[in-house]
Amino acid sequence: MASVLSTAGLARASARRPWLVVGGWVLALVLAGVASGLWLGGALTSEITFTNSPESLRGFELIDERMPQRADPVGETVIVRSESATVDDPGFRSVVEAATADLRAVSGVSSAFNYYEAAATQNPAAPGLVSADRHATLIPVSFAGGFDEATEHFAAFEDVLAQQGTDGYLVATVGDLSIDEEFNAIAEADLQTAEFLGLPIALLILVVVFGALVAAGVPVVLALMSIGIAVGLTAVLGQLFELSFFVVNMITMIGLAVGIDYALFIIDRYREERRRGVAKLDAITTAGGTASRAVFFSGVTVVLALTGMFLIPTTIFRSLGAGAILVVIVAMLATVTLIPAMLSLLGDRIDWPRRRRYDAATAARQDAYDREMIHSGFWGASPAS
Repeated sequence: MASVLSTAGLARASARRPWLVVGGWVLALVLAGVASGLWLGGALTSEITFTNSPESLRGFELIDERMPQRADPVGETVIVRSESATVDDPGFRSVVEAATADLRAVSGVSSAFNYYEAAATQNPAAPGLVSADRHATLIPVSFAGGFDEATEHFAAFEDVLAQQGTDGYLVATVGDLSIDEEFNAIAEADLQTAEFLGLPIALLILVVVFGALVAAGVPVVLALMSIGIAVGLTAVLGQLFELSFFVVNMITMIGLAVGIDYALFIIDRYREERRRGVAKLDAITTAGGTASRAVFFSGVTVVLALTGMFLIPTTIFRSLGAGAILVVIVAMLATVTLIPAMLSLLGDRIDWPRRRRYDAATAARQDAYDREMIHSGFWGASPAS
């Protein structure tokens, strides 16, 4: 009998207590969802920083320390433009002055000034705040504190900005915070594309490969389970280390890839054993001792390779490496336990909507097929007499 510490033993033990195993994984997914809801938002950052102290970083720190007046504040540049009016028109001026006053009132904004104020004080920067055609002007806005502190006030800044202008006037912004906001929006859009386009395409391919709806759905379930739990673990890990928000994209991409790939091997191996006439529990055990073992060594190899990303001393690379490693480990553990449990519960219904008969005639045809595949072709050996 296979040891429970082996992949075959784990598969057999999981198949004997399928509801316990499935319940355990569902509980883990629920806990991961709770952790994600509580901590994920505050655990991720869009800043890319060094995890060590290279000479370039020490140089910047010395400059900021000895020349504090040089430190550039976090800023936005608000643009006011009109196709018909120019900065010399009273209507244009009233729009700019109203926007300036409202933006100064936003919590976290340390300063905001416009062309008219600069011109009144004969500030040499005044001409640079107006476009050559005089149909547009700039309002430089600075925030107090560092980037993270300014980010907390950016939503209020956007709300106030959305209320500015009238018909014929465009009021927009560009700067440190808005660029970061756009990066976040693009990352979220990419994630939604993967979910709403990648999953259906993957499911369609699996239906073609397996020729069965249920068999095609099991790898997708494994992938989604792995992604959800890995995201929860990332939320917990983010309480200890600074992680880039791109880690969620990495988890989704790698989770779909390895989750579907690993489950495909196990399911196909199980069906192969059933075609040979092997009983369900024994077929699951054999699949665990062969395909699951291959998956285990493949997963360990991938994890070891991904640790190389920790050699690059930046938060983004280490975050991507951590996310990929977490989802691969979860997918690997789910493959050797959850998949056998699901196969035990589904049995031959894995082939639905087809109804296969795994009888002696089927086993004989499979044996003949195996012999033909083994002994034919250029690499085949002559059958034993």
